[in-house]
Amino acid sequence: MKLKPCQQCGRCCETLPCALAPEDLPRIAEYLGLTEEQLFKTCLVLDCVESSQYRNCYVAPARKNSLVGTIVEAGWTFEGSPCIFLQEGKCSIHKVKPKGGREFHCSLMTSTNANQIGYNKKESAQDWTKTNMISQLVTLVEASEKENTVKSSRTHVSTLGSSFTTLPTT
Repeated sequence: MKLKPCQQCGRCCETLPCALAPEDLPRIAEYLGLTEEQLFKTCLVLDCVESSQYRNCYVAPARKNSLVGTIVEAGWTFEGSPCIFLQEGKCSIHKVKPKGGREFHCSLMTSTNANQIGYNKKESAQDWTKTNMISQLVTLVEASEKENTVKSSRTHVSTLGSSFTTLPTT
């Protein structure tokens, strides 16, 4: 298959989430001037590959309508919302784009007029299981969810308390 250079048109980033390899996380974080944790909390999500035998997670760029730093729901892959890194029709991290993006060859690049996915989410999930980073990210998600639940409870209690202070006194 003969490949043409990437046209950087952003079409693939409009609908297809690409998968990060474990080595992508520190490269992208450094490029953006963030820690890996900050990058995850502001730009990435965990998605899972499931079969009857296993459930493995991998890291992907969030979509513009996703809750960043979370584990996304089943079917997220098919939502069709643009990648969070797609800015003005261009990949804002093109110089350090994830392996899934580097190895994706769209029909504009191939002589067969068909998309070719070189590094898919199943391969990514397998690579992530070989590291301890995925368990750290899951722990980070769980801690964040717990913190948000506590904040939500405090806000609810605070709102209730303020409404009682506005009641007329007799």
